[in-house]
Amino acid sequence: SLCFILTGLRRSELVGLRWGHVNLVEQTLRVVESSLKGERLIALPRSLAAELERHHAASNYSADTDYVF
Repeated sequence: SLCFILTGLRRSELVGLRWGHVNLVEQTLRVVESSLKGERLIALPRSLAAELERHHAASNYSADTDYVF
């Protein structure tokens, strides 16, 4: 996945990502389900933010508590 490659997220972090952790306006995502201590805030490349915005708009699962993938 593009998100996996461009953010450096671990697989477990990627599958735990929920829409409430993604801020498309500020182009960031917050990693809360991590094997590392604490949360991490990751800046999204513009191209990835645009792709996530398209994915969000097309998804039937777009509530803050829904998984992104």
